Amino acid sequence: MNATGFERPSARTLSGDVDFSMRFEVSMENVFGDGGIYARDGKQWGSWNAVYGPRSANGQAVLLWDAKSGKIDRSVVEFWKRYDLRLLLAENWPTIGPKLRGKIHLWVGEADQYFLNNAVHLLDDFLWAAELPSEAEILFGPGKGHGWNPEGLIDRLRAMQTQLEAGRPHSASAARDSYLRGRFLHASGCPHCKGGL
Repeated sequence: MNATGFERPSARTLSGDVDFSMRFEVSMENVFGDGGIYARDGKQWGSWNAVYGPRSANGQAVLLWDAKSGKIDRSVVEFWKRYDLRLLLAENWPTIGPKLRGKIHLWVGEADQYFLNNAVHLLDDFLWAAELPSEAEILFGPGKGHGWNPEGLIDRLRAMQTQLEAGRPHSASAARDSYLRGRFLHASGCPHCKGGL
């Protein structure tokens, strides 16, 4: 249930109609899960619990919420926060912000079927308010759904290739020297690195 007492939706259509609630989704995962538990079904919530959750003494993922009652385990919520990119950026922005300046490029459909646009709005709000400018590119596609890409895959791959090439050393020997520098001790007369790196 959400804060207003209604079922929390899990997925919607592009027109905004609810496809199914979280309760329905998890109930279905409980049916498929070993022992009637969603965390052992290999589907969405089971996978997320396995990846993001802490482990119990028997090595199983500790459930984010009880499979039958729905009671949330707040200690697991706290554990999952280490994977929240917005929180990580906010906590470390003075250090990491300058390194990421102009390097954050996100896009999301404003009608994302799984409501992922809400999280991107929270990140966008943080980046706009951050004391150090991010120069982030965050695009919202009105009426667009899950997996929307404003440019198309080929154009995005070309832009990524251009960006990678702009940061690449200009020659193979420069790349080798850059890699070796500070990693290996060399004698001052080393013929490979012309006197040490």
